[in-house]
Amino acid sequence: MGVVHWRHAVSPALFEELKRYVGFTPADAEVLHAIHPHVHPRFRAIVEDFYRHVLDHEGTRRILQDPAQVDRLKKILLTWLDEVFLGPQDAAYYEKRARIGLTHVRIGLPQAYVFAAMAQIHCNLGETLQDLFQHDPARLRQGNAALTKILNLELALIAGSYHEAEKYRDLVESAPEMIHSVNREGLFVSVNRTEEKHLGFSHEEFLRMKLEDLVLPEDRQTIRDHLARVFLHGESRCEVRLVTAAGKHLEVEILTT
Repeated sequence: MGVVHWRHAVSPALFEELKRYVGFTPADAEVLHAIHPHVHPRFRAIVEDFYRHVLDHEGTRRILQDPAQVDRLKKILLTWLDEVFLGPQDAAYYEKRARIGLTHVRIGLPQAYVFAAMAQIHCNLGETLQDLFQHDPARLRQGNAALTKILNLELALIAGSYHEAEKYRDLVESAPEMIHSVNREGLFVSVNRTEEKHLGFSHEEFLRMKLEDLVLPEDRQTIRDHLARVFLHGESRCEVRLVTAAGKHLEVEILTT
């Protein structure tokens, strides 16, 4: 079983072009940096409100069932908000945004929810700026303009991730290796056609199974230990014996990242 790696669709060079396209300038970066001390104390309330809204919707609630995962995502969003205002909008910023975008894809979050979520964040931050600088129209205008530009830039990076994911799916489906993804419980989330063909289970059958269901009973602890290492360290490999739908045994190496 293999893993296919893919690159983010937006290159660092295109990132610079996108900044020019949305009109994000060093002056905008300075504006955001200057107002950060004023907006930062409001971030935690914005994050809590954001996830209350997210978990009110069944579509996103199905994806975010693990309270520990939600807590991690809240911390990530807090850090993201700081970085939106503090930057710097350089190569490291681009690389981190690329990873965040691909994470949205990997957890199966539909693109429509991402765009709706960004709109909500933009609205909350806009209301915060209005509350803070209502008596300083020039600063409010500059802050709103810079905020709109940086969030448009963020959306462009996320859209690039989803565009690249479509090409990735085509690559995975046509790969000669068996490729799948599983969640923390070991339940299958996706399986390519090659794996379905070799093991003889339908796509619907896979989605009702755990990875350990496919191995001999004496190999199940090996699979559990393997998954624990993946979610702790980000990668692992192991050798197990799979059992096909026809009862045939296949010795395989599983490489997971």
